Amino acid sequence: MIQPGRPVDEAERVAALRALGLLDTPSEERFDRITRRLAMTLSVPIAYVALIDSDRQWLKSKAGCMESETPRDLSFCAHTILEDEPLVVPDARLDARFEGNPMVTGEPYIRFYAGYPLATADGRNVGTLCVADQKARDVSESDLKGHRSSGSRCKRIHPNRKQMISPRLICLSHPKKFCRHPRRSLS
Repeated sequence: MIQPGRPVDEAERVAALRALGLLDTPSEERFDRITRRLAMTLSVPIAYVALIDSDRQWLKSKAGCMESETPRDLSFCAHTILEDEPLVVPDARLDARFEGNPMVTGEPYIRFYAGYPLATADGRNVGTLCVADQKARDVSESDLKGHRSSGSRCKRIHPNRKQMISPRLICLSHPKKFCRHPRRSLS
C-alpha cells in the first residue's frame, strides 16, 4: 500500500474546504440524490461524496456504506484529489497504491473504485464523487461517461455555502443553466 501524498497547497486547500462549512453537518437530500442515482446508473453497491480534511475522509453523502469517516491515509479519494482527472482502479488488489489497504483486505472489501475530483471555485480539489464495488470491474466507456457526466455537473464547489448546497453543485437536471463555466472538461 502506498499512502497518498499531499497537494503542494495543502494548507490553503484545507482552509478552503473548512470555509465551505460542510464538514460534520447532517446529510442533505441534494447530495444523497446524486449518490443514489450514480449507484443505480452504474450498478454499483457504493457511491459517495467525500470531503478530504487534513487527517480524514468525511462522507457528506453515502449510498451503500456505513462509515461516515475514515483515516485519510487509507482513503482512495486522497489519491484522487492529487489530480484533476478521474482515478479509476479496476482491481485494487492489483494496484500497488491499494493492495495492502485494510479497506481492500477487509470490510468493505473494495475491489473497483472510480473517483472524480471536486474543486472549489478557485480550483482546489477538496473532495470527490466516487463509486466502489466489492467486485473487480472492467470500466466501459459507457460507465465512464455516466460518472463523468455526474462529476462534471457537480465539479465546482462554490465558496459560498448557500451556493454549495444549491443545484449549482448537484445540477443533474439543468447542467447548462448551473454549470456554465466548468473548470475542466472531460467529455
